[in-house]
Amino acid sequence: MNNTSMDKSNSPTEVEQTMATLWSEVLQIPEQPKVDDDFFALGGDSMSMVTLECRIYEEFSVELPAGTLLSAPTLRELSAKVDAERRRMDAASEPNADASNS
Repeated sequence: MNNTSMDKSNSPTEVEQTMATLWSEVLQIPEQPKVDDDFFALGGDSMSMVTLECRIYEEFSVELPAGTLLSAPTLRELSAKVDAERRRMDAASEPNADASNS
């Protein structure tokens, strides 16, 4: 029994689950991609990349730097970038984040 999609983690994170849904919608594929699937190998191109970036912003309120998908083309990698940016934004918006510098 080959279960390589589960080797690295027992279950996808919440961000990975949401991103899988976004990918399947943007790429118009019938099944949700696995965490190690590559956006471009699944048929992604520059137009679908821009669409995905917009959908990520709508869903997570995260604006990733241009080219992020090129450097993080798998669902796992891109989800990690989104999650890291969300954590960074949350930390920056915490009360007292700037108070320690005063």
